[in-house]
Amino acid sequence: MGLFSKKNLAMAKKLAEKNADKVKGLAEKNAGKIAQGVDKATDAVNRKTGGKYADKLKKVDDAAQKFAEDSGHPVGDKTATAAEQSEPKPSDDQPN
Repeated sequence: MGLFSKKNLAMAKKLAEKNADKVKGLAEKNAGKIAQGVDKATDAVNRKTGGKYADKLKKVDDAAQKFAEDSGHPVGDKTATAAEQSEPKPSDDQPN
């Protein structure tokens, strides 16, 4: 039985279908962060390629930005994560 047997492919398909909604929800919840990461990655690729693929990379950036906006979490959204919300904030009268 190989890695890509019919049985293994069927199991993988079932797992993918089962988790698709969860992954979609996580992507939508973190769309702003995803768009920022895509922007950083496309900027790096653009620098490394000397702008050769700038037009294609711009389309990727635009698609990530649109996804973030459509999901209600645009880039620059200051929605705090659970970890950020639980961290105590230093006050002005306490030494750092």
